[in-house]
Amino acid sequence: GFDLILAADITYDPGLQQALAAFADEYLTTAGALWCVESVRTTDRGLQAACAARGLLLREHEFTALDEGRRIAVRGIEVRR
Repeated sequence: GFDLILAADITYDPGLQQALAAFADEYLTTAGALWCVESVRTTDRGLQAACAARGLLLREHEFTALDEGRRIAVRGIEVRR
């Protein structure tokens, strides 16, 4: 198993949401965490539902970052057992 899994910009696709939740469920250690960071483009809740169906806990953290001089919204997603 893994204590830390990192991902970026993959939660926009429903198939990838399911795959990411399944991967976390299969490979996260008991105290491990998955972190996924993405630019906030959607309000889709598919990853949340996929994690909940597997008993995984999901928290979102929103912040801003600079991208070529302009501020963009960024979402950090934390998944734990």
